[in-house]
Amino acid sequence: MKDYPINAIDSEYIEWLKAIKQQIRSTKIRMIKTANTELIHFYWRLGQMISQKLKEQNWGDKVINKLSVDLRNEFPDMQGFSRQNLYYSKNFYEFYAGQMHISPNSSIVPQVEGQLQIADNYKIIFDIPWGHQKVIISKAQNIEEALFYAHQTLSNSWSRSILENQFKQHSTNITDKDKQTSRRPYQP
Repeated sequence: MKDYPINAIDSEYIEWLKAIKQQIRSTKIRMIKTANTELIHFYWRLGQMISQKLKEQNWGDKVINKLSVDLRNEFPDMQGFSRQNLYYSKNFYEFYAGQMHISPNSSIVPQVEGQLQIADNYKIIFDIPWGHQKVIISKAQNIEEALFYAHQTLSNSWSRSILENQFKQHSTNITDKDKQTSRRPYQP
């Protein structure tokens, strides 16, 4: 078998190279999405553990400071164990926990039987990056508003700064009457 020199200008080679590059990019995006989903599920479970233990033991919030120090000492190469992020994990869990439950196999189960649509709607919270999630749970007034912004984030590929600007824009567009009933309206 004779080897033929590959000419970089050969159109067949160029198309083949493009296909390989596209496969690499697609795989990289899927890997990032999978890692993000796992990270969000981890923060859910961490928030659940913190929330439940604080209620059971009546330790108070200072235990979160100690937990942060202990986790950062044990896992110095990992991020996400700051005091503030542990509170975000706790708040993330508590924000959504009344409406849904995550089963041990990581499937979402609505708290009210027969409401499978609710479970489908909540899956989206595990698809957006943690930084976006922190913005949503700190600014949304209720779960419906949070889900609206989560859906908008994914469907419009919003960056975190665009998401923050959307919250600001909605809050500045409220009339005095709206301020009496809610901080900001949203349109699901």
